[in-house]
Amino acid sequence: MAPAPIDPAIVDVAAPRKDTLGLPKTAEQRLTKAGIDLSQGYPYRPSRPLYLDDVYKIRGEDRAYEDAGARADKSKNSLLSAATKVTDLTNYIGTEIEGLQLKDLTDQQRDELALLIAERSVVFFRNQDLTPQQQHDLGKYYGEVEVHPQVPQVPGLPGVSVMWPDLQATERQANFRNPGGASRWHTDLVHENQPAGITHLHNDTVPPTGGDTLWASGYAAYEKLSPEFRKIIDGRQAVYRSAHPYLDRANPEAGPKYIERIHPIVRVHPATGWKSLWVNRAMTDRIVGLDKAESDVILNYLYDVYEQNVDIQVRFKWTANTSAIWDNRITIHNASWDYGGRHPRHGTRVTSLAEKPFFKADAPTRREALGQLDQSEKKELGLTKDIKDFSLPNINMSELVESTAKLQLDEETGEMVSKGELKKRLKKREKAAATAKAREAKAAAAPAEKEAAPKVAKAAAAPANDEPAIDPQNMFKVGFLEDVFKIRPMKPVRTRFPPEPNGFLHIGHAKAIAVNFGFAKYHGGSCNLRYDDTNPESEEQVYFDAILEMIKWLGFNPSGITYSSDNFDKLYAHAEKLIGLGKAYVCLCSDAEIKDQRGGGEGRPRYRCKHAEQTAEYNLTEFRAMRDGKYKPQQAFLRMKQDQSMYRNTDVEMDPTNNSSITDGNPQMWDLAAYRVLEKPHFRTGDKWKIYPTYDFTHCLCDSYEGIFVLSRVSYEWLNTSLGVYEPMQREYGRLSIAGTVLSKRKILKMVETGIVRGWNDPRLYTLIGIKRRGVPPGAILEFVNELGVTTANTVIDIRRFEFAIRKYLERTVPRLMLVLDPVRVVIDDADGDIAAEGTPLTVPFNPKDASVGSHEVKFARTIYIDRNDFREEADKNFFRLAPGKSVGLLNAPFPIRAVSFTKDETTGKVTEIRAVPDRESKKQKTYIQWVAPVEFGSHRAEVRVYNSLFKSDNPNDAEGGFLNDINPDSEVVYPDALIESGFDEVKRRAPWPEAAGESELGKGGPESVRFQGIRVAYFAEDSDSTPEKIILNRIVALKEDGGKK
Repeated sequence: MAPAPIDPAIVDVAAPRKDTLGLPKTAEQRLTKAGIDLSQGYPYRPSRPLYLDDVYKIRGEDRAYEDAGARADKSKNSLLSAATKVTDLTNYIGTEIEGLQLKDLTDQQRDELALLIAERSVVFFRNQDLTPQQQHDLGKYYGEVEVHPQVPQVPGLPGVSVMWPDLQATERQANFRNPGGASRWHTDLVHENQPAGITHLHNDTVPPTGGDTLWASGYAAYEKLSPEFRKIIDGRQAVYRSAHPYLDRANPEAGPKYIERIHPIVRVHPATGWKSLWVNRAMTDRIVGLDKAESDVILNYLYDVYEQNVDIQVRFKWTANTSAIWDNRITIHNASWDYGGRHPRHGTRVTSLAEKPFFKADAPTRREALGQLDQSEKKELGLTKDIKDFSLPNINMSELVESTAKLQLDEETGEMVSKGELKKRLKKREKAAATAKAREAKAAAAPAEKEAAPKVAKAAAAPANDEPAIDPQNMFKVGFLEDVFKIRPMKPVRTRFPPEPNGFLHIGHAKAIAVNFGFAKYHGGSCNLRYDDTNPESEEQVYFDAILEMIKWLGFNPSGITYSSDNFDKLYAHAEKLIGLGKAYVCLCSDAEIKDQRGGGEGRPRYRCKHAEQTAEYNLTEFRAMRDGKYKPQQAFLRMKQDQSMYRNTDVEMDPTNNSSITDGNPQMWDLAAYRVLEKPHFRTGDKWKIYPTYDFTHCLCDSYEGIFVLSRVSYEWLNTSLGVYEPMQREYGRLSIAGTVLSKRKILKMVETGIVRGWNDPRLYTLIGIKRRGVPPGAILEFVNELGVTTANTVIDIRRFEFAIRKYLERTVPRLMLVLDPVRVVIDDADGDIAAEGTPLTVPFNPKDASVGSHEVKFARTIYIDRNDFREEADKNFFRLAPGKSVGLLNAPFPIRAVSFTKDETTGKVTEIRAVPDRESKKQKTYIQWVAPVEFGSHRAEVRVYNSLFKSDNPNDAEGGFLNDINPDSEVVYPDALIESGFDEVKRRAPWPEAAGESELGKGGPESVRFQGIRVAYFAEDSDSTPEKIILNRIVALKEDGGKK
């Protein structure tokens, strides 16, 4: 193909250069397979226009444009339901979709993809079998495909640009200080009259390491600005210029000239209607109407907002044959050239042009539109009500459902009863309790005790289940964390969660996650996940993966993921510096000797070992010998010589001349180890190191390197002060633990190895993966932590208090279903006129107290199943459920039933069938029980696992003979033949229940997100062992503390 300009009317052109660079093999295979003619060379370069006036004529007129996302189904169900997995990579930007091929998308799915891109800014698809022709076809669907007058193209496909950094390096030399490729923050084609909309980059060849691309959200960047600053730029315009230069025809010697267009600084996306900041450092030249100095100040600040807030960015690691599709109207992007051209990178890009940018003053921000602003933001913006109206229309239920909705749960017996009946019962119990209390008061000897009794009883009363949820950000607004921020009110707030990847996280870590991530989020800052990978002997990839999974499950996304091992060189250099300052020494003491130096655990005087008196020169020599392999593990340590006179917060008078004593009462100041010898390769650094820093040495220095806001131990303050590095504020808050269980990794491993529990995710354990599998919602954990608050004292919580918090949360957030654990068949005779042979459909609410949750249909049949506990062979005046000659109400059913006879298995003595008849005479029943129709009417068989405490005592660690002797033999009770009603199918389809924290979207959650209340039984969730053929349910928590019935 002979070179030609993209517009035949242009005659003044420069002949393109001839490229001879060899194509990467994978790129060549893709292009050849697609039928691209490579015989005339690759890529094709159009003849380059020389003069600016010619280029202005290219696409200079306004064109009609319709945004595909604006016409899409807002649910995006056609697209998302066809995917096998959809993962949001951060809170604000970036989604990865698995299981779809872009070439196979229907028009409806293409529209929905455009809307998803408009909402999430950039969407990624790996493992794409995609030709350049198919890529061009998708781009054409989204708008006019841009054909660039200078950029190389795939031969025969104008508009399919070639992205090949090695080719660019032949035109402009690249090096470490001046990287090649698109290594600068920019937005594509801002100089167009109607700039770029959707861009689709498909990389068929990528380097094995590096070459990532970063995107930043314009929606979120705009929201980072204060309301007053937004007023400064709203409606303002700027001059945007092209990346490529041309000549002025009237004065060719004047030097390069650029295409310039005027567009708004803040624009509104036509599909979402949300405001987005739209500037970029590379191609936004100046603000119209301002002096250059004024313009530069504002623009440089806006660039920094975009580029320096890592929480509004996503960094994507490419793999071969991956597509990234983003919207240039709401993003900037930057391609990392950290691979330095050592490996090939090749791809093809198609950009669809969009509308002429416009601004709309009353358009909302993204978080305004989604109802995500907190009260302080609403007040700051002057909003008196939410942007969206989430109210639902009134739902007219049948008389039957209305009457059922009036039933109340008797927490004492677990029965659903009428309001009047419950009132009578409560009054009777109140009277009995008052009588008992009077007797106790009369028997008490001291009058003071009589007066104190009711106060104690009142203080011990538990809050009601229907009390409103507390402010989810309360712990950041008042108390310890509020005071912490007031002491150093710096922004941006940077925090971190620094777990050791040597085991699975437990409930105590949930508090640390909630505090660190939540504190940063509340103050508009960022929180890193930093793996403290300093002990290669115990670290495994499964722990790294599980930690990140649990953080996301709790609803947080790290602003960045770092590793302590990233800083091994820097840490080593600081260790040598500490030695040079006389504040560290090589110690050859045994563990027993070190224990003795610290008082032997018996409160004896503490002292330093003799090695503390070695010279700095000697210590440095020995430390390097440790590094070089002279010592074996446990033979030598580098210990910090913690000069207690520097400890600013101590009240103890120190003798600065006495270096041999350790007088401080804080164990964190007892010459902690800084380095130890480990003969184990590190999974990231290989065999480079034979010594590794300890947590106490690493943690605070990495916090300093990352500019963290707050530390947690006094030893950290001492170390940072000694080395003269940036000092985060030192504040330590109390840890969270649970009584009645064990959290020790060693002890849990013992139970796993001996088969006492199924694994680390056994629902009886208080590991986070175990709690998750049991079905505890992440939102309940966050609410529990928030309710506890943050103080400096360590907190040991009774399991029952934790379960109460879960129960309270589930009460208001999950649907209700009928479930029977131990079914017994009931045949209803004489009901031909009342029940159809095929079953009578009944409309049943998912929550009688909340019509907005919706309803579902169940079949009422002539044969039903009730729980065995709801039948007695002999009638009893104190038993209000089914018995011979007695009637009972059936939840949601049109009439009560009366038992007339029953059949028993002579071998087992168990009742196998109950015969009953409709009770058409009784108008009101004292009790209503749940029931389930046979499986042929849509019900399901299920195995139900009811979990009780794993241990018999509240302190298994103190049990005689060890914690294994305290195992509760009834910690798991299995009901293999339970029945669950047909509404389970819809509950599963609509999961997660509730949509909160890391389970915030439809379909985003595992089986454990299928949660419901089994009416009168307990709260349940589906287990990960469940299959389409066999449903397995876990009891999350009982309906009330004792779980018993009367």
